[in-house]
Formats: sequence, structure tokens, C-alpha cells
Amino acid sequence: AVWLNDFLGPTIRKSKFKDILIFGNDDQRYSFPAWFKDMNRTRLGVLDYLDGLAVHWYWDEMFAPTLIDLTAQLLPGKIVLNTESCIGDKPWQTHGPELGSWERGEMYASSFLHNLQHSYNGWIDWNIVLDEQGGPNYAENYVDAPVIVNATNRAEIYKQPIFYAMGHFSKFVPEGSVRIDAKILSASVEAVAFKRPDERIAVVLLNSGRIPMDVLLIDSVRGEIVINIPAQSWHTIVYN
Repeated sequence: AVWLNDFLGPTIRKSKFKDILIFGNDDQRYSFPAWFKDMNRTRLGVLDYLDGLAVHWYWDEMFAPTLIDLTAQLLPGKIVLNTESCIGDKPWQTHGPELGSWERGEMYASSFLHNLQHSYNGWIDWNIVLDEQGGPNYAENYVDAPVIVNATNRAEIYKQPIFYAMGHFSKFVPEGSVRIDAKILSASVEAVAFKRPDERIAVVLLNSGRIPMDVLLIDSVRGEIVINIPAQSWHTIVYN
């Protein structure tokens, strides 16, 4: 708070780089919104220098996204970005890639969907491309990635289920899309919906259950359709 309020903030805003966006925190959900309240107590008004709030996804399974909702209410108008994520960081996980892991892809799809339901504006993955070991990494902190490069023959890449999970959002929910209300009456199927800049509607569905589900999609303006969602799968419907 002291550094941002007394040095970084005024220096940037008075310089030719005044349009640079400044994000605060860059840590886990459990530090929201307490961290920002502490900042403001230290330097009243310091949060005005922040354009956005940066969140990591580690331990999300233990701390609900409502913490981000509370922070967004406290600091309206701030951009909320997930700024780091990877799989393979926990002691009980495989350190490095698990080629073809659908489970890891589902973890990404679930996290995207939940984040976008709760005030997040976007996502930055930590490593989009790594080698078969999960590196290079000087700290030997080997993890997984959406794309794995065959560093032996340098002629192959492997697009993981993580890659395609990300694609359901990065491909079908382009920049400028606005989240719209989506209510679903199912314990295992979840949904998030957007109105895109081209006026089309994109609905991302995730069935985390172990049985297929028939989903009745009802649009109060455009009509309805029944869609079968296989077990443990994710799908995107785009319509006019």
C-alpha cells in the first residue's frame, strides 16, 4: 500500500505510461477481500490506483468464489483476472504432464465456468507450452500445460484436454462478450452464458456427473432445444 500510494501509483500516472493498467494482490482467493481492506487502512484511497485485481487459482477447491464477489462489490468497476494457474503443483499430484488427462481438462473447464459465474473478466494461464518433463524450470517446479512439445525430435506437439477446455471459452467467448443470466436445474450439469459482440449467444455446459444427461435449453426469446450431454464432458452451443 505504501509503495503503490507514495511511489508507483503517482509515478506511473504522471508519466507517458499513464495508461498502463495496475493490478493488485496476485495471490489466492483466501486473501480476498481482506488484503484490499488492509491496503486501504494503511493508505486511504490507495485502491484508486488499481485498475484490476489479480487472483491465482490454487486452493480454489477450499475457498469459494463468493470471496471474489464480495471484493467486486467492495471495489466496483475493477477488472478481475485469474493471473496464474497450473496443475501438478500439489504434493499428491503428478509433477509434470499427464498426456491425455481428461480429469485435468475437466478441472480447467470447471474453474473457467465457476470463475466467469463470479465476477471474473478473464484468465491468464501460467504455462501455455511446456516440454514432456513439464519444464524448462530452473526451480525444478515441473507442472502440466495445455500444449506439450516433444523436445526430443522437435517435430511434434500434443494438444492436451486442457487445451480444448480452454478453447471452449477463448474461441467461443470472444473479447467484448457480456455474461447473461443462465439458470440450470441440475445437480451435475452447470452452465454459463454470454451475449457475444456479433449478437449471438454462447452457452458453455459442463456435465461433471458419471451419467449422460438430457438438457432442455430454454431461451425465453429464441425457443428451446434438448441436448444430450455425455458424462464428464463439456460443450458449447452458439446460436443466433
